[in-house]
Amino acid sequence: MGEYPGAILDASSERYVHGSIYLMDEPEKILKIIDDYEGFGDNQEQPNLFVRVQMAIETIGGSVKCWIYLYNLPVNGLLLIESGKYKL
Repeated sequence: MGEYPGAILDASSERYVHGSIYLMDEPEKILKIIDDYEGFGDNQEQPNLFVRVQMAIETIGGSVKCWIYLYNLPVNGLLLIESGKYKL
C-alpha cells in the first residue's frame, strides 16, 4: 500500500504474515498509543483504516495470543506481498 503494509484475514489462504511480537509492561497505555498511530478507535476517521483484534499467532515455540492490527478497507487493486514479509 506504499509506505506501509496491511494484513487481512483470509481463511482460504495458506500464506503467513511475518512480524514481531512484543511484550508490553503497561498494555492499556501502550495499546492506546499504538491505536492512535494506526488510526483505530471511535475518535478516528471512520471506517478505521485498521482494526485491532486478539488472536493466536504461530511461533517456533508454539501458539501465542497477541493483539494484531488488520487492514479494514477494500484491498482490490492492492499489491499482494507473496512472501508475507514486508520490507521498507
